[in-house]
Amino acid sequence: MSLPSNVPELATPSEAAADEAEVARCLEEAARMVQSFADAGGTAALVALLATAEEDPGPAAERALGLAKTVTKQTGTLHGEVARFLTTTQAS
Repeated sequence: MSLPSNVPELATPSEAAADEAEVARCLEEAARMVQSFADAGGTAALVALLATAEEDPGPAAERALGLAKTVTKQTGTLHGEVARFLTTTQAS
């Protein structure tokens, strides 16, 4: 089972001085995208981790470590994208 590998690029308000409605629209869309990404990754990670319980301990530990590294990297990327997005909307 694979995890989501494409972190969504969050849309930012289209104008330098976007109005509150545009910022709110972008924030709502960003929240939906982040939730969708987290749901897909979390479920896939849990299923994959549970599957390792039926393997030999050595290979299972290696798979679990690889899974943890992948999820950590994706989470870091998503965190950076959300931070960038919030920086652009807070300046509005």
